[in-house]
Amino acid sequence: MISVHYCIGLCNHDNTFTLNTKPALSVPSQINLIHWEPIILNMLQNAFFFDNIERGSVLLVNIIKNNTNGIFQTNNVTNILIKCIVENTGKYNVIDIERLHSVYRELGVFPEENRNSYNFSIKIANYLQANYILYGIAYGNSEKPNLELQLISVKTGEILRVVSGAA
Repeated sequence: MISVHYCIGLCNHDNTFTLNTKPALSVPSQINLIHWEPIILNMLQNAFFFDNIERGSVLLVNIIKNNTNGIFQTNNVTNILIKCIVENTGKYNVIDIERLHSVYRELGVFPEENRNSYNFSIKIANYLQANYILYGIAYGNSEKPNLELQLISVKTGEILRVVSGAA
């Protein structure tokens, strides 16, 4: 009778140690990466999203809020959003994400916390003297999330434009 032993790492078979180098977990052969840049550009261009922003205004792109059912790369997608705005419009001053992170640190808040809300975004925008907020929310399935962007006037709190897109 043959005895089969399964183990991972350093294994003891009949007082003889062997090293098993087979992977303990199966690794997917392909990771599904979402290419956000064309999705975001399409969302912004098709909706004439920035027609309501006055030339020379300061725009705060808030760190996207994750309301998906899993992990969402909020900083990565926020950076792509800022890049798309800066490269495709030359009439606004966009607050750098590093400046936004420093304000969060000054206030003792983590962007991933639930305080990354609409009202908190208005407070940060006032602190940074921004005229407009681009407030983003990712929702739905984290593997194929939906993204909603709201353009908000800091002065009035009015939502000027809303656009949605899916990965």
